[in-house]
Amino acid sequence: MKNPTAPDDSDKAADELNQLARQQLGKGMVDEAEQSLLLSLSHGKTPANCRLMGNVLFLRRNPEAALPYFREAVKLDENDHAAQAMIAETLFMMGDIESIGYSMLAIQQAPEETRYKERFIHFSPHFTFRESNGFIESTIYECLRVEEIDVSPLQGLWHNMFSRSPIFARFYKTYPSNDASTRARASSLKRLLSAYTGGGTETPAAFHFFDAENFARQADLKPLLHAYFLLGLLRLTVIDTAFEDFLTALRARLLAELDAPKLPVDDYITLCTALAHYCFETGYIFDETDAEKQRLAKLRATIEVTADYNAIKASLAVYACYAPFYELANANGIERAMAEDADLDETARDQITVFKKILHKAATFTPETAIDDETSLKVQEQYSGFPSPRWTAKPSEVSHEGAGIPLLEKGKKFLVAGTGTGNDAAQISVGFTDTDILAIDLSPTSLAYGALKAEEFGLGNITFRQEDILNVSGLRQKFDGIVASGVLHHMEDPFEGLTALADVLKPYGLMRISLYSKTARQNISLAQNAVFSRGYPNTVEGMKRFRREAASVLPANVYKALLATEDYFKLPLFRDMLFPALEHQLTLPGIKDMLHRLGLTFVKMNTSIDVLLAFQKMFPDDPQGSNIDNWHAFEQKYPDTFVCMYQFWCQKPPQKK
Repeated sequence: MKNPTAPDDSDKAADELNQLARQQLGKGMVDEAEQSLLLSLSHGKTPANCRLMGNVLFLRRNPEAALPYFREAVKLDENDHAAQAMIAETLFMMGDIESIGYSMLAIQQAPEETRYKERFIHFSPHFTFRESNGFIESTIYECLRVEEIDVSPLQGLWHNMFSRSPIFARFYKTYPSNDASTRARASSLKRLLSAYTGGGTETPAAFHFFDAENFARQADLKPLLHAYFLLGLLRLTVIDTAFEDFLTALRARLLAELDAPKLPVDDYITLCTALAHYCFETGYIFDETDAEKQRLAKLRATIEVTADYNAIKASLAVYACYAPFYELANANGIERAMAEDADLDETARDQITVFKKILHKAATFTPETAIDDETSLKVQEQYSGFPSPRWTAKPSEVSHEGAGIPLLEKGKKFLVAGTGTGNDAAQISVGFTDTDILAIDLSPTSLAYGALKAEEFGLGNITFRQEDILNVSGLRQKFDGIVASGVLHHMEDPFEGLTALADVLKPYGLMRISLYSKTARQNISLAQNAVFSRGYPNTVEGMKRFRREAASVLPANVYKALLATEDYFKLPLFRDMLFPALEHQLTLPGIKDMLHRLGLTFVKMNTSIDVLLAFQKMFPDDPQGSNIDNWHAFEQKYPDTFVCMYQFWCQKPPQKK
């Protein structure tokens, strides 16, 4: 009888072949790995060789062939969490909702594997459920607890489960309306007829709004102290107007109950501080009534003359839901008093300590070349006052996107032009670990935020400097790679900016450029025109007033398009979207002309896999998407493709002798 503890030569040969296949896959040698695995499988099926063969077929984008191998691996070892995770990936590629279930199984079997949580987060925006699901809720909660990963894509699924949960349903009810300006409820009779006839006689309601009257009837807020809700407020921003209205009503109620909280004081402070974090992260974009403003003014006056901060902890907690601590005259005293306080220490740190660090760091930036262009100065003013985006997790799983492979070589030099708050520079740092990165921007406030985040996450290969792209030649450096994400279209002449960058790009160097699409931003343009023609100022109150009136002054389809964007729900991003200092929107033929004039070669469009697959189906002779004319034809057929931005790689040819 074979001794199970002593592998025979066949087992050893299979293990060696599996290890060889892993090495070959790591080097991109897919064909060679397949041959090694066929030999391994000839010795008998094991979880390892089945999973690896599935990986080979998955890499070839043949999910139907890969799936049986992954299922066989799980059949042989039900605890093979790596195979469970790959079943999830394969089903996701096939558009099967079961993918999220297998993703959760992988997390359950190996909770220590952060990458499984990251993939679950990646899948989450694609799924919506009609009923509450405890398994999904617990998985979301476990993801939210991991502070080092970016959980922002979870907002939709988190909100979906929140709105279906019996714990929160009595607080959070919504009603349908076809008129966003009046918020008139759809007739109950019409809703009944619509349901009975399958929707044949009634157009489905275009909008849903928060039922404030129902919320006012709920006397006990204690269920909102549930960890799922509190952690969601601390980690997410929900892209939904009904949810924003719910939080706005909750904030107003907490302020109204300050003198006689219906919750125990500790619970009241806990709920306030979670909500305060959400409000701070969104730039205090929630609207306020005149009564709230008057109460808040009195509250501020009281706080600024009170020396016993422990006696006014509840007042501080609810104040932080409306305005940041750093605006208070006695902010330093609050910072010292709250440093050791279990309830308000994090709020004080976020709203005072970090703010002071940013100001101090911003003061250290001095441009080596002049910043004197009129448009540059206006853009500098905008982003110094409204730095964005805020980011709280180190980027992970950043890809070189194929085109960037030549830049992986050690010692390459990157320029991140218009880095803003540094998130794109951080992504380059994670994806291209052996490179030296110079990140420049006009705004010292944005640079300070980025530099502090880079320091926090140990990204030591980034240098932040205040410079204008127009004068980048004055740095007397050449770069192997340049990234300019969403900056050139804010310049007086985008071509002039692209020219300046091309001048400092080495021969064979690569650039990744992001620009606004005129086709995809038609609704944004209409909204910007309404802002301009009606004279809304770019002040905080001016922007909030436009949000109050947008449903009345914009066509319903334009208003609805705004509500689908993250930018609508965060004040700095809202400013950037509808109140920019300057904005150009471009077309692909126009971009093609700019590249031609500069002698740059279009390499590829950087898109999601589903967009690329649709493109390949339309243009099978251009599988890499290297023809910009084809992308123009694709956009004409699918005009929302580049609703965020065009993002593409281009290359500088060698210098002619």
